[in-house]
Amino acid sequence: NAESWGAFHLISLYASCLRCVVCLRMFQPHPNTDFEDVHHDSLTTIRVAGVPEHFNLPWLMAIQNGTFERLGIRLEFVEVPGGTGAMMQMLESGEADIAVALTEGIIAHIIKTPSTDIRLIGTYVESPLIWGISVGSSISSVEDLKGKTFGISREGSGSQLMAYVLSEKQNWPQSEVHFATKHNFKGLRDSIVDDSSQAFLWEAFMTKPFYDSGVLKKVGEVEAPWPAFMVCARQSWLTSLEAQGKHVAVQKMFEGLEESCTQFKANQQESIKMITQKFGIKEEDATAWLSHVQYSTDNSLSSDILQSTMSTLNRVGVIPCSVEPASLCAPHCSQLKA
Repeated sequence: NAESWGAFHLISLYASCLRCVVCLRMFQPHPNTDFEDVHHDSLTTIRVAGVPEHFNLPWLMAIQNGTFERLGIRLEFVEVPGGTGAMMQMLESGEADIAVALTEGIIAHIIKTPSTDIRLIGTYVESPLIWGISVGSSISSVEDLKGKTFGISREGSGSQLMAYVLSEKQNWPQSEVHFATKHNFKGLRDSIVDDSSQAFLWEAFMTKPFYDSGVLKKVGEVEAPWPAFMVCARQSWLTSLEAQGKHVAVQKMFEGLEESCTQFKANQQESIKMITQKFGIKEEDATAWLSHVQYSTDNSLSSDILQSTMSTLNRVGVIPCSVEPASLCAPHCSQLKA
């Protein structure tokens, strides 16, 4: 009858609509599949190694905020507790493309490793690093450390190089400066507790929570006579970027980094909160550190600074000789000024 026939038509029409909806859903792009993959495939991947410290928060912020992606970079930041020595090994083995490491450690590695193709590509932190001299309860002063064992993260690390700088300031013969490798910050702290080393040098603000808690005691500070952190890369990796027509990727990375550093310094309240939450540093200490630190605004390298750094490292016996500053730098990816 007419009523049944009408009902049949309504059911058929409803079924057709359902099929259309299913088809549309099938062809609707999923936000995490094909279209996003096409976008990500167009990005240049850069693997950056750096220490897990407050200095490197601008890198993490730029990743989180999408700053690097906006500039065509997929940046992977690998935190390396072992410090500069470990990062140089990662670069040599191809586990990382770029390292953000201590100025003195990079320079020493390049000069002492003739076969390396690691070169400087920029300055990151222009202000000097302040190293706290950490000891246990049995040590009363820096003078008591003559002939004692210094814990270091590894051979060629900043913790070792700055111990040499300290020994020069104290006029100690190098034969009386002894070292024990402890791999990372925790290993260094533990070595004071078990007395397998009697002192170590580490960035003062990162160490301060352990002074406050009484785990460690500070008997002094040493300010490095050069910019704290520089950026380096393997020349073979830089050459491969050029061959792929991606030579601007490093420049774009620095642009994003500078933008993030500017925001990090400008938004002080937010940055201080981030430092205290991530690293357990007191608010007043984080405020003092943030007012002290100066990030590079153009990532350029200074020939005079490189020369004076080499002179100091040579004088304290860390490197055998100085070289031309330009030979430390990647020719096409660094700005070398007087």
